[in-house]
Amino acid sequence: MKVTSELLAAKNACGGSRNWFAKKFPKGASMAQVVAACPQGDWLIWGLWNSGEVTIEQIILAGLTAGRRSLRFAREQDKAVLIAAYDAAEKVAMDNTPENRAAAWAAARDAEVAAWAAAWAARDAAWAARDAAWAAAR
Repeated sequence: MKVTSELLAAKNACGGSRNWFAKKFPKGASMAQVVAACPQGDWLIWGLWNSGEVTIEQIILAGLTAGRRSLRFAREQDKAVLIAAYDAAEKVAMDNTPENRAAAWAAARDAEVAAWAAAWAARDAAWAARDAAWAAAR
């Protein structure tokens, strides 16, 4: 499949991805070239899905691969919950049963709680740093 700027426009790709593509591949490119060079995971997944050349299960597995790579940025206390969510989603991609979907929903809720806790912890740390800097500047 040849990817062109016109194709991306026709598929309503976001402006940022179209600008990047036009600069990187002014004459178009193969899907393999685009996949190898794509700088953002969300663009890559969108492009693969819109290519019609992959299944939803393959898209889920690609997203899981990207997500698992980001675990190094997670707080240690959240990693087990996040890994459980990735494992549950992978089970659905490999064997889409009602039981596996229910387990994935439960794992997703647990991961959401962990994400909010991490966000609030980061917010609290930022406010503490601000307060310390202000106190030191007085």
